[in-house]
Amino acid sequence: MDYIVSLHDRLTKSCRKALDKIGALITYESKYVPVIGIKTDTPWDGDNYDFIREIRVPYEGVFENLTTSSITFQPTISEKLLTNNNLIGWGSKIAFLDSGANDINKSIADHIDLTGTGIIDTKGHGTVVAKIIKNFAKGSLLYSVKIGKDRPDEINMMKGIEWAIENEVNVVNISSSIYRDPRCKSECDLCQLINVASDFGIAIVVAAGNRNSVTYNIQCPGIATKSITVGAIDQFKRVAEFSCIDSVNGSKPDIVAPGYCVANGSLITGTSLAAPIVAGVIGAIRTSDRHINDTVQYIYSTADDTGYPRYYQGNGALNIDKLVGVVKDEKVNCKVEGQEIG
Repeated sequence: MDYIVSLHDRLTKSCRKALDKIGALITYESKYVPVIGIKTDTPWDGDNYDFIREIRVPYEGVFENLTTSSITFQPTISEKLLTNNNLIGWGSKIAFLDSGANDINKSIADHIDLTGTGIIDTKGHGTVVAKIIKNFAKGSLLYSVKIGKDRPDEINMMKGIEWAIENEVNVVNISSSIYRDPRCKSECDLCQLINVASDFGIAIVVAAGNRNSVTYNIQCPGIATKSITVGAIDQFKRVAEFSCIDSVNGSKPDIVAPGYCVANGSLITGTSLAAPIVAGVIGAIRTSDRHINDTVQYIYSTADDTGYPRYYQGNGALNIDKLVGVVKDEKVNCKVEGQEIG
């Protein structure tokens, strides 16, 4: 049996002895939040251990069905303006936590398998996500972090986030959700870890989910306070009917992007498609002399109002034209400010 164990504090020597006494194998120990993963031979409820705050079985998330060789987004969103202005993500390190990736074009800098099932993507989901990210951030270093073969595993997702922190990744994309019952309120270990990663200067981009436009429907990890949660718009630039939304006074999603595309002649949809667009764009315009939060604010401030409430659209729909204009102005201003006056 696998369990996630939330602790009141870090594990002490006596705590480890207590776990060892019942034959519990520690499979994951966070360096950043008080949580561990354990494996036991028999069911265990964790009662009578005062160092344990909560114990639960890990959740599995969902990878939407995405398998394609070519993608055309509706409405059209092009990377050409980024490329023409040399905004291609040179030096940006982008990790996607997904089902692996089949690296046909040798565009993946490294493959990290946290599942023990190998780096190959038998689901197809991660491969599509990688293509979208690389399309918008052509000069970036792309890292495939496999967190599930058919379904994303919660412990592996946390391991992947910690890998990103330890390897100084700039952007992380998570195109999956963990559906909890009752719904998380951004207080779980996974959400707290995402907030920690954000404090390390990592942009954590998360798909809002595809459980229809019903209020208070965004799940982990998209509900994390410091995640960049991405909803979807349809081919008519309306918030897509499937795109998850928050409560009326909620703060999610943060932005929306195209979630409709034609792939091999068929229409496929999902916020899993929208999130890597945003992740790629963040990676493309990121610079080492600008804090990642300022980069994200550029994206928010140039987004288009779709006419929907905040809890449907966040800051609005991604607008690359406006965004590039702001980034170009910044470059010009920096040059002017750096000139010497004779």
